[in-house]
Amino acid sequence: IPYYMDPKLKYSAGLPYLTKLKTRQQLCEMGYEASLIESTLQNLRNGIYPNQFYHAFGKSQVVDLSAIVSGKDI
Repeated sequence: IPYYMDPKLKYSAGLPYLTKLKTRQQLCEMGYEASLIESTLQNLRNGIYPNQFYHAFGKSQVVDLSAIVSGKDI
């Protein structure tokens, strides 16, 4: 399977689902995954590119500043 379909990967669901979905497996179990894939494929076939919203999450653990300054992969 493609790496991005791995059910163990964390899923960044977006604003409507932030409190409910934490993994791709939950997304699939609720029945959203297949419809998301199909609507994406239809958009690509028809040349439709809806607005996209990006978000970033801060790290959930404290990281030593010296590791960041040294360029260490954290």
